[in-house]
Amino acid sequence: MYSNNHLTQISNVLVIGCGGAGLRAAIEVKLAGLEVSVLGKRAKTDPHTVLAAGGINAAFGNVDPEDSWKQHFTDTYLEGYGIGDVHQIELMAKESPLLVNEIDTWGANFAKLENGSLDQRFFGAHTYRRTF
Repeated sequence: MYSNNHLTQISNVLVIGCGGAGLRAAIEVKLAGLEVSVLGKRAKTDPHTVLAAGGINAAFGNVDPEDSWKQHFTDTYLEGYGIGDVHQIELMAKESPLLVNEIDTWGANFAKLENGSLDQRFFGAHTYRRTF
């Protein structure tokens, strides 16, 4: 007789990918009161977000005080050849500092300046240093 030994798990939402974006999505699902499962190809102790060459961007002005959400918006819109959704880009540029602070408090372990502020560096098409 054939025996099929497999695990069955039921949840409301399946998130495929356990990097930073996938885990952030899973947190929102859980906060909404739904059951969530996260599926990734790596061991849960080996996410690849920490190995990414890029980073996450927000206009804090910690290194370049003249930076602003408006410049972040402009850089993003222009680098997207002017075809991005301006409302979504504005929302991202305005809210990204709050969300970067949030994931830092969760333990993202971003580099810090001597004064304790988050350090920032150049990356991509940004006018100012805003990558963490």
